[in-house]
Amino acid sequence: CGSLAPVDGLLGCPVYIFDGVDPEDFLSLELPERHQVVLQMFHAANWFIEIVNGFSTQDDDDAMFDKTISRANTAVQLLQLLDILLGKYEVDLPSLNAATVEEAPGGSSKTVGSSKGGSFGGGSP
Repeated sequence: CGSLAPVDGLLGCPVYIFDGVDPEDFLSLELPERHQVVLQMFHAANWFIEIVNGFSTQDDDDAMFDKTISRANTAVQLLQLLDILLGKYEVDLPSLNAATVEEAPGGSSKTVGSSKGGSFGGGSP
């Protein structure tokens, strides 16, 4: 496996999302705000998981290993908070499979080789 040292900045660059969420105050947010918070957390956690997957093979660099572990810990923290919030708010989340998007006649797009999006809590926003 090749070295990812030229792109290791991905491990340390900040990800800016919402300004903190207290699970106790979550239901006081407007519905669109709740939906936005959940989606941001979902995509941020999945970004961190993909970063960890990509850099987990880099075992020859201690600093990169430490950054990878830090990103894994951040993903776990986000997923734990997301689990709490999804217990309070039902939302349909997008699918995370490796589907391809093709342009359909008329300029619209369609997903090929995909299952439907994941549903957590069984509801919709």
